[in-house]
Amino acid sequence: MEQAKIKKVTAGVQNTKFDCGDKYINALIKDSYYPSLLNKVCTYEVEVGSEIIGYCMYCFNEVVVEQFPNDFSDYNLEATGIKKTATVVHIVFLAIDIKYQNRGNGTKLLRVLIKLFDDLAKKYPIQAITLDSKLELVKWYEESGFRVMRTNKKEQAGITEYMYHTCMNVEQIERYTEEFGGGD
Repeated sequence: MEQAKIKKVTAGVQNTKFDCGDKYINALIKDSYYPSLLNKVCTYEVEVGSEIIGYCMYCFNEVVVEQFPNDFSDYNLEATGIKKTATVVHIVFLAIDIKYQNRGNGTKLLRVLIKLFDDLAKKYPIQAITLDSKLELVKWYEESGFRVMRTNKKEQAGITEYMYHTCMNVEQIERYTEEFGGGD
């Protein structure tokens, strides 16, 4: 198989014949160029040869720390005056065309995104990657290290599960807190 190329969407995305099997995501893809122009989101297409096999969209966001499970939200920074929100990269969608699903393409794309965001987190204060997983895909995301948030978005209950993947170096944080008692 040829190497996949990931590149920013162009205005031509409105004419795509792409179909991931989800009408809502298909519509988001067709309308993704304008919000990308405004720098509200980043939208990329995944191309193998001359075929577009997938799309992904992400944005930067702030999430109230209490939405995360205790092991994530327990780091007490109140005394330092640091805000009680976490800066996250939110994956709006990761979509693979029906013709290319169940071949490992989604897993490969997700791994590329996780690596990209983990690398960004080494330079910028990004604590996590978040996404709203369809209920039937929760286990798939868990296999890549995502965990369910403490609270789900009310409007998403029964439809999707709010999930996160930490970008923090948890082992380094634990060593520091054990040695110096940081965060207390």
